[in-house]
Amino acid sequence: MRILVVSNAPPRADNNTMGVQQTFHRLRKLAGEHEFTIAFTNPESLPEPQTSPAVPFQLVRLPNPARPQPAAQPSARLKRQFRAWRHALFATKPHIYHEKYDPVLREAINQVIQTRAPELVHIIGEPMLINAPRAARRVLADFPDLFSILFARIDRANLRRRTHQWQHAREIQKLEHVEQTILTNAAAALFVSETDRATALQIAPTARTFMTPNAVDLEYFSSDHPPAVENSILFTGTLSYMPNVQALEFFVREIFPQIQSAVPAAELNIVGYKPAPSILAMQNTQIHVHADVADVRPFLEQATVCIAPILSGSGTRIKIIEAWAMRKAVVATTIGAEGLEAQAGKHLLRADDAKNFAAAVIALLGDSAQRRALGEAGYQLAVQKYSMTHAAQLLNQIYQTLGARDADN
Repeated sequence: MRILVVSNAPPRADNNTMGVQQTFHRLRKLAGEHEFTIAFTNPESLPEPQTSPAVPFQLVRLPNPARPQPAAQPSARLKRQFRAWRHALFATKPHIYHEKYDPVLREAINQVIQTRAPELVHIIGEPMLINAPRAARRVLADFPDLFSILFARIDRANLRRRTHQWQHAREIQKLEHVEQTILTNAAAALFVSETDRATALQIAPTARTFMTPNAVDLEYFSSDHPPAVENSILFTGTLSYMPNVQALEFFVREIFPQIQSAVPAAELNIVGYKPAPSILAMQNTQIHVHADVADVRPFLEQATVCIAPILSGSGTRIKIIEAWAMRKAVVATTIGAEGLEAQAGKHLLRADDAKNFAAAVIALLGDSAQRRALGEAGYQLAVQKYSMTHAAQLLNQIYQTLGARDADN
């Protein structure tokens, strides 16, 4: 089958599995069965690969979406409030639409579709789905995150005044309307979490939906060795992604001091891509930020406990699956473990408030037997449910189902 994949980032030749790279890893395993063209933007100026055995796709560079001109800084708080109220009352589209929609990009995608004549168009992420040509058919709408859930959870803890809550509710309604249009027009929609899938069906009950979980390469992420460093706590992820920023602020402010009181030698390693300024500011003698590392495995190897104190976001947390693949014990919040078939107490420890989260980490730092038991159970679950080979097989079944449906029509 000829499949056009539209993405907001180029494929990487390494084993990074964050964001859209999840899909590219699966496509590599299916390159012998389908003819893939990857059409991508590159607003972050990432390295752009050439077609090779590691990147077995035809590559098409799309124009980056035009960046909206920043508004002049208001001279007073009243002007900011006026602008927010004006958007809430009169704008028909959410902020993300105005930020990401670009008619030039939409036309470029349309030209690729006309030129390549794909049998299926697989578009990854809402920013690119917003730019899908209206006439495009046979679209598989891929939602790594469902933005109506993502932004609702990010903002919920920050909203105090009722007026702000009303503005926020209006913004979520606008997001849901955009998602409803995408879901209704697409041939099918793809999700990584049953929670996201269920919410999408509430927004668009007639949508055809599928699910493939996030996954990792179990051969690449593997370890049978004990940690090289005692009392080492690890957080991994994209460090400019707001749910990760919120999680770390929560952990460093409310949880880590309790851990330090009980385990003075405890250290926190924060490893990831593009750390936000607030993350860099956390560094001290016991909190270390490792930015843009080429390989996260040495940090996982040395970790005593891995954490996912996530308070917002949607989808599922790849950081947990990577920890399981290396047989590491994990402590997560309910949202952190959401979408994963994990049993609390068997595959990970679960805690949502600062006191219980700290207690769970402290207990694991002092109990190697429990760490081994959780790590082994997590590894077995990853083998059964979250291997990249299994995820690729599920995606291939979806391609075949949609291809057969198109042939019947």
